[in-house]
Amino acid sequence: MVGLFPNSTALCQAFTPTSPYYKPAPKPTENLEKRRVFSSWSAAESAKDKAVELSEAAQKEYEKASAKAQAKVGGIELYSAKYYAACTVGGILACGTTHAAVTPLDLVKCRRQVDPKLYKGNFQAWGTIARTEGFRGIFTGFGPTFFGYSVQGAGKYGFYEYFKHLYSELAGEENAQRYKTTLYLTASASAEFIADVGLCPFEAVKVRMQTTIPPAYSGTMNGLSTITGKEGIGGLYKGLYPLWGRQIPYTMMKFASFENIVAAIYNYLPGSKSDYGKGAQTGVAFVGGYLAGILCAIVSHPADVMVSKLNAERAPGESFGGAMSRIYSKIGFSGLWNGLPVRIVMIGTLTGLQWMIYDSFKIFMGLPTTGGAPEKKETAKIPPDSTAHMANVSHGRGGAANIGPDSLAYADGGIVREGPVGDQGDGPYSAGRGGVGNIEHDAKPTSATPHDTDVVPETATRIAKVESHHVGRGGAGNEQHIHEKKQDSLLDKIKGFFGSPSVKK
Repeated sequence: MVGLFPNSTALCQAFTPTSPYYKPAPKPTENLEKRRVFSSWSAAESAKDKAVELSEAAQKEYEKASAKAQAKVGGIELYSAKYYAACTVGGILACGTTHAAVTPLDLVKCRRQVDPKLYKGNFQAWGTIARTEGFRGIFTGFGPTFFGYSVQGAGKYGFYEYFKHLYSELAGEENAQRYKTTLYLTASASAEFIADVGLCPFEAVKVRMQTTIPPAYSGTMNGLSTITGKEGIGGLYKGLYPLWGRQIPYTMMKFASFENIVAAIYNYLPGSKSDYGKGAQTGVAFVGGYLAGILCAIVSHPADVMVSKLNAERAPGESFGGAMSRIYSKIGFSGLWNGLPVRIVMIGTLTGLQWMIYDSFKIFMGLPTTGGAPEKKETAKIPPDSTAHMANVSHGRGGAANIGPDSLAYADGGIVREGPVGDQGDGPYSAGRGGVGNIEHDAKPTSATPHDTDVVPETATRIAKVESHHVGRGGAGNEQHIHEKKQDSLLDKIKGFFGSPSVKK
């Protein structure tokens, strides 16, 4: 039976064209150049896969270390002592390391501020310093820079978080949101005022080391002891006023502009801040910090020049005002801007890295990053005829405009339940007692025994007009997961402690 059917070779010969003009297509030869290209591509893919593998392993190790650190410290509650301690450590890491890393730039900047003709450019300056003072000479002032700005960073970031929360409490939630830029400015100024007291002694040593050739001191401790031995403790603080003049505007611009720039970035990006991962949030922190740093450099540069001049040229016993006048008459207004381009590059990079390191440390400790637009809150919509949430009655003081014409009164001392819709149609309704400020001319007691001395019972049915909207604080039972929570200001708490004025019934 096998011989009855042709095999594959016979079929191929039978159907192959027999024309003399027909030539079968030659078998394609391999392109050696292409093989080389694809070999390189394969190697690149292999390297990429290896890099991704290492990155994932590093990410796992980071998360493991972060979880271990958080477990060791315990839960960190916002605005607790642990929270401020974590912010302080983050400030040390952010400021001490970054300022020390740019010591070569700072060295050239300080020397050019004192003598603009000393160097023609940065690279020429570094080459000259390396030849005359050795490679270590490029890092002159590294020690006092690291210690001084570590102390300053601890105070700056730690106290900023503290004062920002304190002033928010004093202003109240609504005012804090409305005047948030003013809040950032005052909190950062207060923090920097304290932080500079710790920075000033180290800054004096740093500037004198960097502006004298060869350096006046062999190290940080030698500089501190030499200055105090010759001039007393006051010698370490004779640059404090100009330091405040430089650092306070700098820090005010640094924090206020950063907070607003980061909020603007998240407002521009789709979604909310919480939609982005840790890497993206630290990237936003760097961009916001770099842009803020450019503004900081411009605002604080004249004072920075004067600090360098005062520490280098102020004579013992010379008054602050006299030294300022003498130096200004010598350098003029244009002299106050010597070295600005270098400082813009330095401060921009510095500030961007500081915010990135600071927020990275906060993420490492399980804390939210700094700045960003507030999360959008959604309000539940309840149709007018809905009674599904009728049981959601709370016993507290009525919130703003909670009481509508359809509300019901209870005869138990003034508890009022809002109707299904309320004046604003804002959904889940609340019941509460009217506070002292809620009483209108049409309010009548429903009971002779109110629950609290500062609460007057009122009727829920009233004239529906804007002037009659009741203003008070919602009770704890009013707060649901869809409600935006209101926090009493510290002033409200103080008023509550001393008691509200009595109301005649």
